[in-house]
Amino acid sequence: MKICPYLGKIDDPATPILFPSKLNGCHRIARVWKPSQLTQAHTCLTEAHVKCATFREEPQAVDVKIREAYFARKKRRYLVIALVILGVILLDLLVFWVLFSNATFGRSPAISTPEATIGISGAAVQDWTPIVTIATMVYTPSLTSTVKP
Repeated sequence: MKICPYLGKIDDPATPILFPSKLNGCHRIARVWKPSQLTQAHTCLTEAHVKCATFREEPQAVDVKIREAYFARKKRRYLVIALVILGVILLDLLVFWVLFSNATFGRSPAISTPEATIGISGAAVQDWTPIVTIATMVYTPSLTSTVKP
């Protein structure tokens, strides 16, 4: 049985476990990686290990690919986090706008609106008297009756 020469126990590279195991690791590159048990069964522990990309390529090229994949995942993770934060901020702004705007959304407004007018009475300027009129409109909604069981 011809197996991959780089397959070995994670803590002991010279000793491979001759069946698919979580304790096996690939020691082709500087950082040991754990091939899945399915990969071990179909590639590492058979003569098909010569077709393995890790076995055929230079260790530096494999290491670069692993690093690039890691940073691509990390970049995507940061993008998702940024989008979630942006969504939360936009949702907060929407809630703030709804709560503190004058939008009534079909409800009757209970708003008092004072209007004041100041006028001058009398013909002579020295005899003027200020006239102040304040009008307020208050809307009080009526209670609705409920059905009692």
